[in-house]
Amino acid sequence: MIDFINPRSKRSIFSLGLKLVSLTVIMVGLWAIHSHSQEFQQAKALAEIQTLPSGNVALEGLDMAQLLAISRKYDQPDLAQPRAESPTAPVEQIELPATSSAQLNSPATDYQPQEKTIIPKVNTLVIPQMGVNAQIYEAQSETVLSQGLWRMPMTSDNPTSGNMVITAHRYLRRPPNPNTFYLLDKLQVNDEFQLYWQGQRYNYQVKNIKIVEPEQLDILYNTPQAQLTLFSCTPLFTSEKRLVVIAEMVGQE
Repeated sequence: MIDFINPRSKRSIFSLGLKLVSLTVIMVGLWAIHSHSQEFQQAKALAEIQTLPSGNVALEGLDMAQLLAISRKYDQPDLAQPRAESPTAPVEQIELPATSSAQLNSPATDYQPQEKTIIPKVNTLVIPQMGVNAQIYEAQSETVLSQGLWRMPMTSDNPTSGNMVITAHRYLRRPPNPNTFYLLDKLQVNDEFQLYWQGQRYNYQVKNIKIVEPEQLDILYNTPQAQLTLFSCTPLFTSEKRLVVIAEMVGQE
């Protein structure tokens, strides 16, 4: 029986505790060395494994250590053990009922879901033929042209009536850029495009294309019918004349 008052007993307890700590340190060290050795052997084995162009591992010719390394890396069953059944078992074939031509031509099968149109939060002009998808700015001065498209003041601000006139530079930005009339000359008669104005979509079709002198301001005049007039300078990189595209509204959504 240990006497906790006797100093010699205290030394015995201290000695026993020191031995336990030493043993624990030795066990932890051996475990660390073993784990490190396993990882090293696994890494060495994986380094010698060939990978096929498909990304699969070439198993032919691998030894047991390499097979075990693969199984540990991919957390798969032991690849060294034979499988009870083939992993590529045939897929059960399901016979579908025959479909008649009448069923194929029925309205139910002809239906194609339409993509929902996203209405921009700001007034926007979208002309796919020109790569234009840009905000339309409102201002009293042409300095706003440095930002992009400008609805000229004193022209209609209602797409359903009068002549709305929008202009933009051709030289300031080159394609691909959604804020330029650089490719205005690519529009042709009957081309269609969209105007999004105050939360509504308006569809337009090009009806007339012409070149006018800079002093011909009649392109800004109001009209009895609803139309959209686009213009910019021409030839490209000059202000010699004006290229004018006139489009009529053909639909509203």
